[in-house]
Amino acid sequence: MKRGRLTLIQKIKLHGLPADCRRDGRTPPLASVKDFFTGNDDNTSIARGLPDHPGVKVFFDILLEIKSRADVQDVMIEIDDVDESSPDAWPRSDRIYIVTAATQSEVEGWLAPLRPLSVSEGFAFGLPSSWPTLRPDMNVFGAHWK
Repeated sequence: MKRGRLTLIQKIKLHGLPADCRRDGRTPPLASVKDFFTGNDDNTSIARGLPDHPGVKVFFDILLEIKSRADVQDVMIEIDDVDESSPDAWPRSDRIYIVTAATQSEVEGWLAPLRPLSVSEGFAFGLPSSWPTLRPDMNVFGAHWK
């Protein structure tokens, strides 16, 4: 059993598993960068359709670096699938959100090594219930892979 996986799944369940959310019309659950990547060595857990995937460690390092910037309020991982039947399957994501005072082109530059399919302003499925209060000078950008 992977360290951190059960803790992450328990936190996800507090906001509803992705399948439950889709059925109920709620937004998908979110995870912090640290919660999503601690103990995670499953390259299919994020951006699983990315050719020549750089690995989860590269994603973790870059997203932690972005999160540590003075002009970034938060970075969150949107969970789109949880397979509880396999002890090795990590929850999956193809979208992250960055809350920042930076511009979209700056965010695209930060994420360039991770090669997202798109970066756009706002939430893909509406304001998540678990989202923190945004500071007034912040924008939300979502990066998507498939």
